[in-house]
Amino acid sequence: PQFVLSRVCCLLRGGEVSRTAERADEAVTRIEAAMRLLRESDQGSALLSLRAEMDLAESYRLAGRLRQADEAFGNAWARLEAIGRGDTESAGTLLNNWALVQRALGRPLDAERSFRRAVDISSVDATATGVSPLLLNNLARTLMDLGHLDEAREIADRASVLARRAGNEFTITQSLFLRNLISLRLGDLPRAASLLAEMETRVRPLPEGHPYHAIFAMQQAMLAHARGDDEAAILAA
Repeated sequence: PQFVLSRVCCLLRGGEVSRTAERADEAVTRIEAAMRLLRESDQGSALLSLRAEMDLAESYRLAGRLRQADEAFGNAWARLEAIGRGDTESAGTLLNNWALVQRALGRPLDAERSFRRAVDISSVDATATGVSPLLLNNLARTLMDLGHLDEAREIADRASVLARRAGNEFTITQSLFLRNLISLRLGDLPRAASLLAEMETRVRPLPEGHPYHAIFAMQQAMLAHARGDDEAAILAA
């Protein structure tokens, strides 16, 4: 019994290693074992149980077990609020990841609320300074899905500025794809064409078979179709 907490910490760390190695099912097995030990031993603390619950929720999400992830995130959120940590950085991370699950389960209104709360937690002022550009992209995509296109464009543009300021190349590229989709839905074809031109400079050097090539081709086809050039759209697709 004196080694239970050491074993729990090893299992939690092992779950983190598994997630990093993209072995989400293995992570689930390890975190479930850690939680079982905590329950059976009646040892640990509220914070340790919270960490295990959050790790389990994220492992379920990465494993594609979305309904279990949704329930686990809900349990973790209740624990966070119960111990007075509902406005911490951990809460913001939990809400972002929970919102990704909510959106994937077809609940965009729940996802919007969760993303907005995460942005509020992370903001140091009214302009959302300090917020992760990836989080802003997630909110903008959800607003686009809900048809709130003007606000989606404004937030996606802000995410792009923050990503460029931080030199975050992954998020810059993701933002370009998203901003182009929003522009297409708004019917702003000149802006969509400009974003696609910048996107091409980023996609062209990537190795053949990279998924960004397919996304770029799809968005090229969408622009051609919006211009009424269905022949070019078919060729691009």
